[in-house]
Amino acid sequence: KKIQAGSLRVTAALWPAYLYPGDSPGQDFDPDDIIEGLFRGYLLECVAKHIFTSPSSALSAGASNGTRPCNAKIHGMSVVEAEHIAYAAVQVRFSLSYMFSFLVSTCQARFGISSLDKWKDKDGLFHYSNFYYRITRLIRERRDGEWVDSLLAYFNE
Repeated sequence: KKIQAGSLRVTAALWPAYLYPGDSPGQDFDPDDIIEGLFRGYLLECVAKHIFTSPSSALSAGASNGTRPCNAKIHGMSVVEAEHIAYAAVQVRFSLSYMFSFLVSTCQARFGISSLDKWKDKDGLFHYSNFYYRITRLIRERRDGEWVDSLLAYFNE
C-alpha cells in the first residue's frame, strides 16, 4: 500500500519480498530479523538454477535433462558464490519489472515494479548496480560466518 501511495520509495536499499521464503514471496519475512531467510526465496533459487544449471533443473528436484553442458560447467563454475546470488537477484528484479502481469476482473492489466522495457542500470530510484553490490558486500563482509556458510551451503546443495 505504501508503494502504491508513493510514501515508500523503492530503491536498492530495500530487500524485495522475492528474496525471502514463504508460500507467497516474503511471507516468512521477520521485520525484527531481516537477515533470517534472506536470499532463500523460491523464485531466486529457481532463477539461479535456471541460469547456472538449466531451465529444467529449476522446475524439478532432480538432475537436469538438458542436451548440452550447463553454464556453470561451460564457465568452470564449481560453487555458487556471493556474485552468483547477486546476479540471479538482479535478473529476477529486472524480469519482474518487465513482464509481470495479472488478470484483474475481466480485463488483463499489465504492470510491474518497474517501467523498463530494456536493460538500464537505473529504474526510477532503483539502481541495479547498487543492488548487486549491496548483496555481494553483505554476503562477503558479514561477520556472522555461520549465516554466510549456511547460505552458501543452501545454494551449493
